[in-house]
Amino acid sequence: MLIVDRIIEDFAVCEDAITGKFLDISLSELPDNVKEGDCIILIGDRYVIDEEVTARRREENFDLYNQLFNNE
Repeated sequence: MLIVDRIIEDFAVCEDAITGKFLDISLSELPDNVKEGDCIILIGDRYVIDEEVTARRREENFDLYNQLFNNE
């Protein structure tokens, strides 16, 4: 699984969730609606967004943010 860290011009800088290494992937190889924070997987010869994992990670990050900054 790769996580889109940032988008720069025509490339998405992605982090390999296992190794922590970064790689650039051309936006032409990714779904049109890809955005920062999306989790993508390679199925066959194309990348797809793993909607379930992306949503779970966003929720976990939101919860962590709230714990850190809204702890009264």
